[in-house]
Amino acid sequence: MSITRQQYESAAQAYLSKNPQLVLKYYNPTLLKTLCDAMQSSLPTTVAAGIAFNRLVADGKIERTDGKSEADDRVEAMAAAQANLDSVIAEVDARPLTKDELDYFGSLGQRELSRLYFGPEGDAVCEFAVRYNRACRDFGFVPPPRFNDQGSR
Repeated sequence: MSITRQQYESAAQAYLSKNPQLVLKYYNPTLLKTLCDAMQSSLPTTVAAGIAFNRLVADGKIERTDGKSEADDRVEAMAAAQANLDSVIAEVDARPLTKDELDYFGSLGQRELSRLYFGPEGDAVCEFAVRYNRACRDFGFVPPPRFNDQGSR
């Protein structure tokens, strides 16, 4: 059984359908043909299409047509990540504090409070910090100090 051009086109179309952001970045009227031509030394699969596509980009054989750069992509990715983080923080912050949470916060010593507040990364971006910040806003709790032996990362 021989492999037909149609099989390569189907695999390439399936790959592009699963990766619409690539079509937006690299679309030109010959994109499908260029991709199919690059796949000829492999089996007609979506994996092979992905490898061929990445090779075409790396070799400069297809260029972006959206007018943006990789730096623009990084800025957009950072903005999306920040929006996602903000959304998660808002969701965690939205729940009313419980009596048990308030009692727990009040029972902690300064070092333990600081350790939990600043979290494993030392950046105070953790569920505990979000909830404790809510207690600060709503009930007058005070953010803990960072102790010298905790460091910052």
